[in-house]
Amino acid sequence: MLGLFFLGFVFLFLDFGKLMFISFASCGAFCVFIKNESNGELVFPKDNFTEKVSVCHINLSNVGHGEDMIRLLTESDLDIISFQEMTPEWSAYLLQALDKIFPFTYQAVRIDPYGKALFSKFPLHIVDTLSASYAFDLAIEMKKNGNTYTLISTYLTPSLNEGSLTMAKTQMKNISQFIQGTKKNVIVLGEFNMVYWSDEIRNFREATHLRNSRKDVIPASLRIPYDHIFYSSDLQCVVVKDLFVSRKERIGILTSFQQNLDLGKRKILLN
Repeated sequence: MLGLFFLGFVFLFLDFGKLMFISFASCGAFCVFIKNESNGELVFPKDNFTEKVSVCHINLSNVGHGEDMIRLLTESDLDIISFQEMTPEWSAYLLQALDKIFPFTYQAVRIDPYGKALFSKFPLHIVDTLSASYAFDLAIEMKKNGNTYTLISTYLTPSLNEGSLTMAKTQMKNISQFIQGTKKNVIVLGEFNMVYWSDEIRNFREATHLRNSRKDVIPASLRIPYDHIFYSSDLQCVVVKDLFVSRKERIGILTSFQQNLDLGKRKILLN
């Protein structure tokens, strides 16, 4: 998209009017396409004074300075932290650093990228493990002040070839089937290993009716983030931001949700 935008200026200076128009029109088409796959709200919803839940997702393979990450997490007002690529060397370190703030924990330590850990201020209940034979996607419930939130932590198999792409699609199918039987307050987060406007994620969101927390992608480098957080329509995303421990070290994504009262109003009007 940016390449077409700057190419349009090149054609402008070279006085290639037709090519300039094609470049700018193609850039605009890409803008519309990507925006349609992002969060559709122009501004974040206003605080409706319902309960908030703050969720953070971190891929530990991106962390180069553990002390800086712990400082950032302890300074943030978080309810639950999802870690992925939880390897043995991280397990004891995180327990010692975060156990006092997040007393409810679950760890599935592995030496491959599918290891996971959850640190929460509120009770956790493991509901199911999806695609357990190879990917170990995790479905949990967290109860906060009487409200129950269903979180699904996933690490999609990187689609390096046809076989791995089929495995990733199977993971998304299993998650979709699980969500269809879940009542409300669903949050799906993790490393999807693909951009959110890919055909696979578009089909996944269409099947599950999940919304994208991201409004845009402003990468600090040429590397586009592959971690995403999607949520059900009975929630509203009021905060979403990338987590940086330094200007060049991005470690994850942070979101905050509130109850969607507008959805209830629409149901009343329809009835």
